[in-house]
Amino acid sequence: MKLEFVKINPVENMTVLVKTKINRENYAEVSRYLMEYGNVYCEQVGFIEGQHLQMMGGEFCGNASRSFAAYLAFQDEDFQKEKIMRLLVPDILKHYQFG
Repeated sequence: MKLEFVKINPVENMTVLVKTKINRENYAEVSRYLMEYGNVYCEQVGFIEGQHLQMMGGEFCGNASRSFAAYLAFQDEDFQKEKIMRLLVPDILKHYQFG
C-alpha cells in the first residue's frame, strides 16, 4: 500500500497526518508501522477525513490538532486572511473547564 502523508513538528512533537483514505479498522496497524523508529518515526498519527482529523484511538490530541490546523491553513490560498473554523472535539472534553 502506498501512503500519502505529511509529517509536522509542533513544539518538538512529531505528528504524521495520513492523507490516503484507508479503512478505520486498519488505522492501528498503519499507525504502528509509521511510528516505528526505523520507519517514518513519530509520536502520533492522525488520519485526514476531509475537514476532520481522526486519531487512531479516537482520542483528542492537542498537538495533532495544531498540526492539522497548520496543514489546513497552508492548503488554503487565502490562509493569511482571518477565518473562523468550527472545531469538533470528543465528548470527554465537555467535562473539563477551560480558561
